[in-house]
Amino acid sequence: MIIRHLQKNWVQVLLLQLAALLIYYPVFYSNYLYTDEAVQLWNYRPGSGYHMFTEQGRYLTDVLMSSLFGRADTISDVRYLRIFSFAGWLVCIPIWFLVLKNVLAEAGLKNPLAFLITLWLIGSPSFGISIGWASTMELFIANTAGLLGGYGIYLLLVRNELPVSKNLLMLLSFAAGLVSLFTYQNGFGCFLLPFFLYTLLHPGRYSVAIRGLMFFAAIALVYFLLFRYQMQVMNIEGSGRTGIRFSPVKKIVFFFTKALPPAFFGNLVYTESDRTALFYFTPFFLLMLFGTFRWFPVRIAGGVIATGPGADAPVIRARPSIAIGLTLQHLLVLLLLLMLMYFPSLLVKENYASARTRLVTSASR
Repeated sequence: MIIRHLQKNWVQVLLLQLAALLIYYPVFYSNYLYTDEAVQLWNYRPGSGYHMFTEQGRYLTDVLMSSLFGRADTISDVRYLRIFSFAGWLVCIPIWFLVLKNVLAEAGLKNPLAFLITLWLIGSPSFGISIGWASTMELFIANTAGLLGGYGIYLLLVRNELPVSKNLLMLLSFAAGLVSLFTYQNGFGCFLLPFFLYTLLHPGRYSVAIRGLMFFAAIALVYFLLFRYQMQVMNIEGSGRTGIRFSPVKKIVFFFTKALPPAFFGNLVYTESDRTALFYFTPFFLLMLFGTFRWFPVRIAGGVIATGPGADAPVIRARPSIAIGLTLQHLLVLLLLLMLMYFPSLLVKENYASARTRLVTSASR
């Protein structure tokens, strides 16, 4: 089935891969070293038993780093680790495009939107940093595994005909989710991207998202139990960065002032303390809300609410006040899903919206 989809969309896939090559071709000849890379180059020696990420819940990342940095001896060798990340993304780009295209097509949107979203991701800082910084070369695995896990559950909930048995699909989706979490926790937020798009395009139909969230929570719980068990077996303590902080108000403020705004700016560079970023972000965010409120996918006109994007979408007749209330409800649900997609950074004590954590917000924006 995947081969058939690739054959039908090979031109778009090729254009996306060429765009990535055009942007990131310097990775093939650039020699440099960041501080974290230097630490890893010195410490990840064969047989050293060194681990930097296991105590942060990223055991698979430690396995990857140990294997690849253990084979690097010079600054020039680190270049090949970045090429590894770039090659990984070239393989994953078709997956992202096809998943987005299928989810959007099921809502009747057979337009270049999936292509444009994928192109936006390719040019995003989150994508670029995972290639240019070898210390984050695991991100293509974490984000794509999270997306595939969510898409598998999405298919399970919305389709009657499946390429494999339901039990196998559920098992593979759980496995992909755990791979994502044990590689880089923020990548697991991509699990909810298909459900975010479905909810966006089917206002008022929240049962699919609710059931998706149940699977999302179940996988996260299994991961947490496995992580705690691993810490006991290895007799090590979790990193201070994994400590949970329950501060809803501060975390909501952090999300809307630090984490979400960069998703609207592309490659615009600014410092975290630059308040002018919020000045630029606010009108874009308000425009997004207004567009959702006024035009799509919930349209209010003469007391009629269209509950889908297509011309044949069913409608609910209601008083304007009820229509407005339902639209506001829809917006709140979308904002809640956005926050849940970024949940790892909203649970821990650290308040730092680094570029590597924001691929999912760039996609959903």
